[in-house]
Amino acid sequence: MPDQAECPICASTSDKQGLDPLDRKVSYSCPVCGRFQITEEAEGEVRRLTEGQKALLSGCVKERSDKGNIAELWTTNLKDLLSTAPTTLNEKLGRLLAQLANRSRFFGNQVRLAPNDRALGYAMNPPEFDAQIRCLAELGWVKILGAMGDGTFFIALTVQGINEIEKMAQNQKEFSNKAFVAMSFNESLNSLYDDHIKTAILAAGYDEPLRVDREHYNDRIDDQIIVGLKQCKFVVADFTFQRNGVYYEAGFAHGQGKQVIMCCPTSEKDNLHFDTNHFNHIVYENGEELRTRLRDRILATIGPGLNYQDFAHGTDRTETVRRSGNT
Repeated sequence: MPDQAECPICASTSDKQGLDPLDRKVSYSCPVCGRFQITEEAEGEVRRLTEGQKALLSGCVKERSDKGNIAELWTTNLKDLLSTAPTTLNEKLGRLLAQLANRSRFFGNQVRLAPNDRALGYAMNPPEFDAQIRCLAELGWVKILGAMGDGTFFIALTVQGINEIEKMAQNQKEFSNKAFVAMSFNESLNSLYDDHIKTAILAAGYDEPLRVDREHYNDRIDDQIIVGLKQCKFVVADFTFQRNGVYYEAGFAHGQGKQVIMCCPTSEKDNLHFDTNHFNHIVYENGEELRTRLRDRILATIGPGLNYQDFAHGTDRTETVRRSGNT
C-alpha cells in the first residue's frame, strides 16, 4: 500500500511507493504533477530548486503523465527536462490552451479546471493559474461558463482558440514524427548510425530518421537539408570528425526553434568549437553507450514518438528494436 508523503516538486500530499531497492527509486502519484518516478539523489536536487523551477518541472512531469508516460527523474536528466519547459507567458498560455484542447471531447464541451490543475499552465500557484485562465478568456480563446469561489472554472474553447491551436501546430510541427540526423558522411560511421543512432530514435517511437546522404533527390542536397530541418521535430547532431556542415545544420535548427541533441565521442570532446561546447552534449565512449543515452535523452526532452511502446521495467528497448531488424 502506498504511503502519504509530500510531493518533492509541488509539496502536495501524494501517494508514495517504494520501487526496486537497488535503483533507490520511488514512485509518486501527485494530484498536481501526476505520476512520476524519482531517485533519492534527484529528489534531493529537486527540493533545492527555486519555486519557479519547481513549477516548470511540475508542468513537464504533468504533460508526460497526462499522455500516459511516467516521467523518470534522475540527477542526469533534470536539466534536460527543465529545458523543455516554456519560458514566457505566451508559451505557457499556448501549452495550457493545447492541454484544454486535449481535454475537450467535442466543440462546445465544458471543461472543468481546479487549482490542482495548475501544472497544465506551468503556474507557480493557484492565483497565477487563475490569472492565466482569465487571460485566455480576454484573448477570446476560451469562454468562461462558470467560476466557483474555490478557484474552480468551467470553460469551453472558442473558434478563435481552436484556430490558435491549429496555428501553433502548424508553426511548431507538433505532429511531426521524424528526426533529422546531422553527422559526417564518412563510411567509417555507418555502423554508428545504423546500429546505434537510428536504433535509438526508432526505440523512442519516431519514424526512420532523415539523413540526406541516404535519400534520393533531384534538387541540390543543401536545399533538401533546409527542407528536412524545417520539417523535422528534432535534430540529432554528432560531431565526430568536427564537420563544418554539422555545426551549420545544428545552428540552423536552433534558429528554427528546434531542439538539438548534441553528441560527441570522448576522444573529441576537447575539440568542440567554442560556440557549442557550452551545450549539454552526450559524450560517449562507444556506440552502445550512445544508443542507450540518446534514447533516454529523446524520451526525457522531446517525449515519446507516435510509435513508442512502453516495455517492462529493465528492458532495453533499443536492444529489442536492433535485434528485431526494425531498422
